[in-house]
Amino acid sequence: MYRLLSLIKTGTDVLQENRKRTTVVIVNVMAIIPAILAFIMGPVLYAITGSWLTWISPWIEAGVLTIAVMLNKKHQFNRAALLTFLVHSFGLFFFGLFLGRAACIEGIVIFMIGFSFLLFERRKEQILSISFLLCIALLLEVNAFYKIVDHLPYPESAGNLMYGIIFFLVTFLNIMVLRFYSQDFSDWIRRLEIKSMSKSNFIAKTSHDLRGSINVIESILEDWFDPAHTEPGEPIMVDYEQVSSMYFATQDVKLVMNDVLSLSKIESGSYDEITRSSVRVREWFAKRAAGYQVLGNRKAVKIACRINEDVPEYIITDTAKMHRIVINLLTNAIKFSRNDTTVRLHVYLLNNATICMDITDEGVGIEEKNLEKIFSPYVSQQHQQTESTGLGLTISRHFAHRMGGNITVRSIPGKGSTFTLTLPLEQGVIPQAKILPPVSAVNNTNAQEDLLPLHILVVDDDVMCRTIAERLLRKMVSSVMVADSLENALWLANEQPPNLILLDLNMPGISGKEMLYRIKHHPQLADVPVIICSADAYEETISDMKNFGADGYLVKPITTSSQLYNEIIKFSPTIAN
Repeated sequence: MYRLLSLIKTGTDVLQENRKRTTVVIVNVMAIIPAILAFIMGPVLYAITGSWLTWISPWIEAGVLTIAVMLNKKHQFNRAALLTFLVHSFGLFFFGLFLGRAACIEGIVIFMIGFSFLLFERRKEQILSISFLLCIALLLEVNAFYKIVDHLPYPESAGNLMYGIIFFLVTFLNIMVLRFYSQDFSDWIRRLEIKSMSKSNFIAKTSHDLRGSINVIESILEDWFDPAHTEPGEPIMVDYEQVSSMYFATQDVKLVMNDVLSLSKIESGSYDEITRSSVRVREWFAKRAAGYQVLGNRKAVKIACRINEDVPEYIITDTAKMHRIVINLLTNAIKFSRNDTTVRLHVYLLNNATICMDITDEGVGIEEKNLEKIFSPYVSQQHQQTESTGLGLTISRHFAHRMGGNITVRSIPGKGSTFTLTLPLEQGVIPQAKILPPVSAVNNTNAQEDLLPLHILVVDDDVMCRTIAERLLRKMVSSVMVADSLENALWLANEQPPNLILLDLNMPGISGKEMLYRIKHHPQLADVPVIICSADAYEETISDMKNFGADGYLVKPITTSSQLYNEIIKFSPTIAN
């Protein structure tokens, strides 16, 4: 039984989406069970008809159905599904032709139609498969009427016996199809309804948060730029507060989008891997507190950071995930705090085995009945007049669990709340220096001796993205070309072949895979490394493009020179040698 269950789940190890996993299981079941039945029925039909054709044919069908399971094992799911459908369809035609009425054609057709709806998701595929089945049924009816091909000779009693056996087996297969519908299809519909409701909440809340940050940026830009009174080239006066407000508005937008992306990964079962590195605790927390003090200044909220003396200088943790947790908690604390109050960040040890971080605000507090509800997506307290995505706490607790810790909350309504992050303590050491661009390469565009000896081609249809990439690259490499389409890029490459290509994934009228294929099969570019630059940060897309031939992948927006430098330096001839 264990081996049978393992066979039924063949190929599902790489699938995260429940619907796809279920489809693969259905294909395996509808290949394995009929294969077993066909293997058994071969000798039975031979004993009844006396024809070797009725023995060998079911065994051939059983053998081909096992190939479908092997295709699923190799993750060729579409081929496995199509092969299973075709084998059953031709089996319907063969047995209907050579067994006549005894083949129980009506029952098999009903089974195949139900199987088609389970097997194929697209309406076009369902229509084609059912049309194919109806054509087979029509041909069999025509043959039965005109006697074009006679069925195998057998006595009437033998025909009734075969009809009874096949009817029993087909009924069993139809019950299996109905079982899939009752267990999976209804659950799938219910999940779709829940997802639809969640999507509506997601759109409303996310658009609210994005609109708030965008309004901040737009209002500041309106103060700077007035088409009616500003001449082209005229200097515009800006101040520090406005620039800092715009900066943190963009950080808020990035935080919302990162939370949305992380939530989609959690819901699909795709968990981020843990990347451990050494962190200098006091410096790390001090920088976050100082950075978000600008956000606190909007409400005259002070951020006070205190780290106990027994906390080690370095710890080992996932820096990126801890950063997401801290900024989510800090952002919420500032937003929920009253004006002219203090947000306190306190880092300490618990039993010399756990590092803890408290973030305490002086806001309205949370009612006890809502303490756990606030960690669910899209949930916030009623009558709350503050901005919140409803995702930050969900993501933060998920990351804490992934890192072996937890986030808890305690609150006194009317006085404030304290969120506590706990993580297993592992003392670190001084980390090795990271690869970063030399100061002269970043700040002095004339220092040619410090530039990487690379000739880079940037392919992007967005003029702003091309401008940013070119501005960053001219501080790092010896030569840069830009193109707004693949055709222009190929023309430039013919004039001066590049050492490296930065390729946008989404261009008008052509897919990213098609562009990558044309570059990799271009006679002068086949060996040129290609780094995909795209706002699509899904792990599935990144893995898919790398498997298709991409040499690297950068997620937009590329905001720092170090981020770009650390990727392209891998392909520098001087470093490689």
